[in-house]
Amino acid sequence: MLARALLTSLSAAHGHEVLHRDVKPANVIVNEGTPLRKATLIDFGLARTNRLDASTRNQWVGTAQYLSPEGAGLLDQEVTECSDLYSVGIVLFECLAGRPPFQGASVGEVLRQHMTAPVRIAMIAIVFPSVAGSAKKQRGTHASRRPSVGLLRPRSNRD
Repeated sequence: MLARALLTSLSAAHGHEVLHRDVKPANVIVNEGTPLRKATLIDFGLARTNRLDASTRNQWVGTAQYLSPEGAGLLDQEVTECSDLYSVGIVLFECLAGRPPFQGASVGEVLRQHMTAPVRIAMIAIVFPSVAGSAKKQRGTHASRRPSVGLLRPRSNRD
């Protein structure tokens, strides 16, 4: 439910050439109680569009624990839709593990971990055999190795 809601919101934003750039748990509102029935991505205050001047469009924004390496300025790559997907992956990891995959005493330490530390999926204690091989191929620091939102939509919703 949460993954679908986040990806649907981002797909709509990306369809208008808008990047959220600050996907994190504090920017997701969910219904009270259980089960989870509704989730809404909020706070597009840091959102950027390709229509902005490049000097404004490429400024570092967001929260270090949820930023993609290119979003943090660690890679000389353009921030794209893949950057938002990286952040969604961090949020979903936290939902399963109870903590973000990268933690540190300083922003610099957290950002260094995004580039160098392996993500320990075993701590989640859930096995997804059908996607294990695919996940190894898809994960990576470089945005070009990550799928776009369109590829992650359920088959029935693909154009």
